[in-house]
Amino acid sequence: MLLEAMKEDSRDVFTLAAAWLNTGVPPSCFTTVVHDPIPSSVAISELHDESLIWRIVSVDVFGNLIYNITAKQVREFRAVMGRSEVEFHIGPCMVNELVGTSSIGSRQSPSPLINGSGNLEIFFQQESATQHLRIGIGEEIRLC
Repeated sequence: MLLEAMKEDSRDVFTLAAAWLNTGVPPSCFTTVVHDPIPSSVAISELHDESLIWRIVSVDVFGNLIYNITAKQVREFRAVMGRSEVEFHIGPCMVNELVGTSSIGSRQSPSPLINGSGNLEIFFQQESATQHLRIGIGEEIRLC
């Protein structure tokens, strides 16, 4: 399921670029070149009472919460804890299933997915997770 989610998200990201390239638009026209990129924050997890705690490292323009948790780390946590599923505790909410793409998320509860950068992202369908959950950078998520 997780591998399928990552494949589906990649299609979402690259479909438009492939279409433009196919029409002959040069890649240099897609966006401006960034000569001084800002490196991502590095989040360090904490193990507490059989929960792995991470912190939000960024919030995108849509209000989605981005964590420095990768698909590999989620799999490793499941294996170490001997669990087939992982619960994600975000603010007052709990979810336990990664979704394949942002198009199948929920408007009523947060949805986790592995985004195109390979990191965990928490979102609400067509809503701001930051506003809906009233949390932001530095707040925690627990994997249980």
